[in-house]
Amino acid sequence: MLALYKITMGAIMKMVMWREPPLMLGLDLGTSSVKATLVDSRGSVLLSTSRPYSIESPVPGWCEQDPAVWWRSVKEVVHELLSKTGFSGDSVSSLCVSGQMHGMILLNSYGQVLRPAIIWSDNRSRSQCVQIENELGVEALIEITGNRAATGFAAVSFLWVRQNEPRIAEAVKTLLFPKDYIRMMLTGVVCTDFSDASGSLLLDIRRRQWSQEIASILGIGLDALPEIRCSHEVAGELTRGAAEALGLRPGTVVATGGGDSMVGALGCGVTREGVWSVNIGTGGQVLSPTARPVVDMMGRTNTFCHAAPDMWVVQGSTLSAGLSLRWFRDALGGEEKRLSEACGIDVYDVLTLEAAKAPPCSKGLVFLPYLIGERTPHNDPAARGVFFGLSLAHDKTHMVRAVLEGVAFALRDCKEVLTGLGLKPEKLVFRGGGSGSRLWREILANILSETVVSAAQLNDVSFGSCLLAGTAYGLWRDLNKACAETVKYGDSSNPDPSASKIYDKQYRLYVSLYHHLKPLFQLLAEQEQAAKGHSPRRL
Repeated sequence: MLALYKITMGAIMKMVMWREPPLMLGLDLGTSSVKATLVDSRGSVLLSTSRPYSIESPVPGWCEQDPAVWWRSVKEVVHELLSKTGFSGDSVSSLCVSGQMHGMILLNSYGQVLRPAIIWSDNRSRSQCVQIENELGVEALIEITGNRAATGFAAVSFLWVRQNEPRIAEAVKTLLFPKDYIRMMLTGVVCTDFSDASGSLLLDIRRRQWSQEIASILGIGLDALPEIRCSHEVAGELTRGAAEALGLRPGTVVATGGGDSMVGALGCGVTREGVWSVNIGTGGQVLSPTARPVVDMMGRTNTFCHAAPDMWVVQGSTLSAGLSLRWFRDALGGEEKRLSEACGIDVYDVLTLEAAKAPPCSKGLVFLPYLIGERTPHNDPAARGVFFGLSLAHDKTHMVRAVLEGVAFALRDCKEVLTGLGLKPEKLVFRGGGSGSRLWREILANILSETVVSAAQLNDVSFGSCLLAGTAYGLWRDLNKACAETVKYGDSSNPDPSASKIYDKQYRLYVSLYHHLKPLFQLLAEQEQAAKGHSPRRL
């Protein structure tokens, strides 16, 4: 009788559990931290939290991270999220991991990590970019992948490993991208999605399949590349070991996920033509969804597969967007740091308050935000940051405003290329961490000469991951329905014609500076390389 009672109560409890409104857990494996968001069945955010980690640079220009640190941070942030909300792990019906693109994790036949992950901001593989483009031809490469070769892309990083760490290359069984490693740890399933695959320089974006031609140049077999699925598809279920590590329920649905740019755009409702996003995170992007693969044969932009099915995106990218303001904070913002700690105010809010004291165009001071090179439109890893026009008339307020304006000018570079391809924005959604700044939004509106509306969700990638998780679970029939029911917007800024006119003149100066300084950037890069005097390690 007692055994029957236990069985009956177990069945009743299971029924009650499944009658509870499902919760979705979204993870964003970023460059500097992992962010986690928990939403309910209406798409309301219950809580977002994060756990920071660092970028390792054993040699100047190298950017690496340990996947074990990612996994440890994911476990910590999920426990924190559940603890702070008071929900049990059984309440989570589905989860999804999205995150930083282009990076590369190499596994051996036992599924063990062979070396630290080489991530998107890594700059070591300039000669491999040249080699790939010479062997295949720039036009052919762009036609296949939608992109030129760039440092930090997985294909280029793998070629560097094969040439500099041959023992590791010979042991490679599987090549994965950052978020896919974490999903493998969750489910034991090895796969990727179309958006992340298209950021590797290994995908034929028109056929949506791995390119045998490119793989042959790299010396990697197609069997080392993961199966590709749609971002909203079920990738697998949470294993018992992973469930115990995270405090969740075994068998929880895990969605495939996607690259951060596309999933962040999804989290802001940027899924159809005419609705663009302007992102200021560590890097910055201007992104336009398209119903067909629009490719810039000059190689100034990236064309990727969207996280939304049967869509592509054309994206212009600047490498040092929020990174530029972070650099300013760390290098010159000591006073602002102390003030923020004393007053309990975010240091970035203190910096933007300082910037608001300076006039538009910062009394002629121009900042080039090329701290780790630049993508759109220059594709120049040798480019470097510059303050131009500094005089005794300037103080820190002008400098920090020039940083905000310089990033906005870099994003205008991106917009100019996209409109030159025949794309036209009907709506510009400002997203990413920078979108919390009203001043930055106003500067963008004036420099881009467009109305800019802020996304309601600052954590757009982890929120977009929640939408993918909910769709995989069946809460929404498709992603369009998910966005229509959950995505909201905040304040907007309209361009001031008089300010836009002033900024137009400053923008022309900004553009001319790069072209005048380009040969000096190259000279500096050669001197830096000679000064390193190191030999690449051979393992």
